[in-house]
Amino acid sequence: VYSLLGDNSTEGADEFIAVNRITGAVTVKQRITYDNETQSVELLISASDQGTPQRSAYRLIFITVVDTNDNRPVFDFDVYYFNISEDATPGDNLGFVGATDLDDGINAQITYRIVAGDPNQQFNVNNYTGEISLSGSLDREMVREYNLTIEARDSGLAALNSSCRVEIIVNDINDNPPRFSLDRSEFYIREGSSAGT
Repeated sequence: VYSLLGDNSTEGADEFIAVNRITGAVTVKQRITYDNETQSVELLISASDQGTPQRSAYRLIFITVVDTNDNRPVFDFDVYYFNISEDATPGDNLGFVGATDLDDGINAQITYRIVAGDPNQQFNVNNYTGEISLSGSLDREMVREYNLTIEARDSGLAALNSSCRVEIIVNDINDNPPRFSLDRSEFYIREGSSAGT
């Protein structure tokens, strides 16, 4: 007869692990969630014969719960807002986007990329840190605002992803002198006109 000795096993193990009394097969009683349950379990199993006197043997079994990629990366914010001066130079930093993944190991390793809103590659996002930087020149008179979509993707075998929006406002600088609307202007005034005419 096989049995699980609860006093010498991981606390609560008998809630989700069962030992068949006849065959000794160790099975899962209910679904184990890696994120919420103990990630490793020690079980002490006894095997006793039916003889007289009864004899028993004991075996310590270690079970490791392996994470599956069942959580998407989640951004800290749905929308990020940044401002940048139109005279910024390539390489200047705007800020960071960030996401977390409740999985473990490679399933929680996140990479970032711009997936929409930057057809001329004006911006770059660091694949690993989420740092957004300028990669081209800006002209507020041409484009006042950029709306990027940035994706966070985990590195699991069946990779999961999510995205956020990034709104970038280009701040104006005084880079254009005033201009007259006409190259030349002519006016006529009559002789003897009064002041203020």
